[in-house]
Amino acid sequence: QGNNEHAIMTMDDGQKLQSADVEELIVKTLGLQLPINALRDWVRGIPHQQSKIELVEYDEEGRIIHLVQQGWDIDFKRYVPFKQYSLPSKIFITQPDRSLRLVITSWKGS
Repeated sequence: QGNNEHAIMTMDDGQKLQSADVEELIVKTLGLQLPINALRDWVRGIPHQQSKIELVEYDEEGRIIHLVQQGWDIDFKRYVPFKQYSLPSKIFITQPDRSLRLVITSWKGS
């Protein structure tokens, strides 16, 4: 759980660990470096605003299909229409030693 001010991780035994930064909390507890802060932007099909863009490629409709940031390769495999936008529905995020695959089945919002 978390918000802009802190993150709380509840372990299997009920112990609660917290930090001001979710990425720091994951590194401290799980030993994994994951791009949690950047995911909020990547999942919307945009580069993370606080990170340098190492590479970006667009399709003919102006949507990002490949992005490299923070040492991660982000491939936007599929987009779906949502209101007046086109949002990602399948994203592969990889580094040489780990990968994340996000499949978004529906977008909701007001």
